[in-house]
Amino acid sequence: MAGKKVVLEHPAYRKLIAVARELDKIQEAPEKTKVLVDNAKALVRGSIEVLMERDPLKHKLGMISLMLLESTKYCMQKIDGELVEVAEITDDYLFAWAVRELHSLPAKFK
Repeated sequence: MAGKKVVLEHPAYRKLIAVARELDKIQEAPEKTKVLVDNAKALVRGSIEVLMERDPLKHKLGMISLMLLESTKYCMQKIDGELVEVAEITDDYLFAWAVRELHSLPAKFK
């Protein structure tokens, strides 16, 4: 039995594929640039995987996770001589959307 070809209709899919191809073309760059490019590649791959997910719950959880990652920054800082974990919200709108969607999941997927 032949495999079924899946056509993705999401408008972002083709753009993400194009971005992934452009990022793959970057070969020679300073070390700090390579780290940024690798992080961008991981985010693009994760986004593509979320778009391809057919299970609505997994798709929704993937979107929420991506938005939480995109809207926050996590790091360790030394405060008063102690290392402290710090989570900073960098995009209020995305963060609020992700939290609202997360809290609405139990009602949507009973």
